[in-house]
Amino acid sequence: MNMIEDFVYEWTKRAGQEETGSLFQFVCYYIAFNHLYSGYIYNDGRNLSELTSMKEYIKEVVNSRKFNPYEKLSSESELLKGVYSEKLNKVTSEIKLQNRNIEELFTSIYYVRCNLFHGSKSMHSERNKKLVLDSCKVLSSLFDVLND
Repeated sequence: MNMIEDFVYEWTKRAGQEETGSLFQFVCYYIAFNHLYSGYIYNDGRNLSELTSMKEYIKEVVNSRKFNPYEKLSSESELLKGVYSEKLNKVTSEIKLQNRNIEELFTSIYYVRCNLFHGSKSMHSERNKKLVLDSCKVLSSLFDVLND
């Protein structure tokens, strides 16, 4: 294993030891995921925004592997209802999510992360608990595909 693989393995292993759908499991998965997409830059060498880096990474995964994270979600998943980012003042598109757009799904997970990390959401809300649980399912499926 190289350093990137070691880092990702360490955090996904830790995620597997946490309670399913817990905030701590989500944080572990997201740390590993963030590490994977953090190195993307524009062709001219400029840095991409964090959100754009994440989308570019997901495009690469989708183009190089058979990856359908929607199969891990029920039709009633909170992630499919769109997620509002208070920090960015944006909401993910329910239409794109219903059409199974993988980049939009990961944008929803990114917004969940932003809302939790920047302190505007808490785990007292049932919806937030469901968003975290479904985000964990999707992130776990990503790491399963990457490990194949």
